[in-house]
Amino acid sequence: MLDDLYWVMSYSRWKDPRFWPLFKEAILRRHPDVTAAALETAQDHNFKRYHYQGIGRFEPDAAYARGIADLTVLANLLPRAGFSSVPSRAASMRESTASSPTSISTRSRRRSKTS
Repeated sequence: MLDDLYWVMSYSRWKDPRFWPLFKEAILRRHPDVTAAALETAQDHNFKRYHYQGIGRFEPDAAYARGIADLTVLANLLPRAGFSSVPSRAASMRESTASSPTSISTRSRRRSKTS
C-alpha cells in the first residue's frame, strides 16, 4: 500500500500536466545547478517507470483515486480517538530514551570523565 502511495505522489509531480509546471519551477528555483534539460530527461525516465509500474497507464484522476483508496484504508486502521497524545507520547519518549543503550553509555562516559 505504501509503495502504491509513492507512485501516486511521484506521478503527481512528474506526470500530471496540472502540477508538473509548478514542480519544475520549484526545482529550478531551489536548485540553480539543475537545468531544464536535465529535468526533462528525468521526466522522460519517470514516464517510462510509470508505464512499466502500471500507474502511467491511468489518467490523473484515476491515478489519484488509487491513492485516495490507500489513504482511506490507512485512516480506517487508526483509532478514531487517535493513536497518542502529545504529553503521553513525550513521557514515553523520555522513558524509552533514558534506558536506551546509547543514553546509558553516554551517562557512563560522563561519570568516568568526572572521576
